Amino acid sequence: MAEYRQRRDALMAQLPDNAAVVLPGAGLMTRSRDSEFAFRQNSDFYYLTGIREPDALLVLLPGRAEGESVVFCQDRDPTMEAWTGRRLGAEGVVAEYGIDQAFENAVRDERLSELLTGRELLYLPLDNAEAVSMAEDALQEAQAGLRRGRPPLKGWLDVSPLIHAMRLIKSDAEIALLRHAALISAHAHRRAMQVARPGLSEFQLQAELEHEFVWHGASGPAYSTIVGSGANACVLHYIENRAPLSDNGLVLIDAGAEFELYAGDITRTFPVSGRFSDAQRALYQVVLHAQQRAVSAVSRGLLWLIYIRAWCMT
Repeated sequence: MAEYRQRRDALMAQLPDNAAVVLPGAGLMTRSRDSEFAFRQNSDFYYLTGIREPDALLVLLPGRAEGESVVFCQDRDPTMEAWTGRRLGAEGVVAEYGIDQAFENAVRDERLSELLTGRELLYLPLDNAEAVSMAEDALQEAQAGLRRGRPPLKGWLDVSPLIHAMRLIKSDAEIALLRHAALISAHAHRRAMQVARPGLSEFQLQAELEHEFVWHGASGPAYSTIVGSGANACVLHYIENRAPLSDNGLVLIDAGAEFELYAGDITRTFPVSGRFSDAQRALYQVVLHAQQRAVSAVSRGLLWLIYIRAWCMT
């Protein structure tokens, strides 16, 4: 809770006077009729709040006496909660996530207008249609309020670059989560290597990987799992995963677990039979040696130099 508050405070410290942040969370997406795709929270929203519920909205109001952080959340609804599970409600958001003030979505339009009244500059994700629509509504409200002597709304800017710059620097807690996501991912790759054999299909290795992810507490894969055998390994984002594993071929796996919204990401290529041919082993050693040289050369200030040099040599 304290870390999320520190992040919100650090973001607000970068804003000019009388600004506000409007940041929607993710919503549910229909998969088929009355079922939805598995919900995943918007990464920027989660980074600042830790809240996992859909259809939430974060508003940051630097200097507001009643509280600088406000969240709008799903309404408490006993009927819906019997179908889809408990909802936090406004009281739960404040109690469980340390938000200064919260309201349910039923009063969002009215309350949001009040909160943004007098703010001169809005920061929002400009690639989010819902956020832009809110900013346009706020502009109309501000234009109507000019006649009553309120400060004008000057416009809005993209908040995403500010948040993404903060997210580049990981805290100790984030590094621990990343290490755990990587550890789960490594377990899954080892499992796939152990079970691989001629006659299995790519999707069966995918099943072994994703079983291991969830078994160890991950929400699932961090991205679409790639299992490409033979020529399929040459397709950069091959995700069909339907072909059989060939007797003497290689299989490429690009897969990682997502744990608490932090991603593992590992790519490995190995022989289906468990043994490299002479040609496969020679090529593997070349790639391994290059990787080891790159890792040993990495130090502060040199990473981009290594990247630029490698790019210039292609």
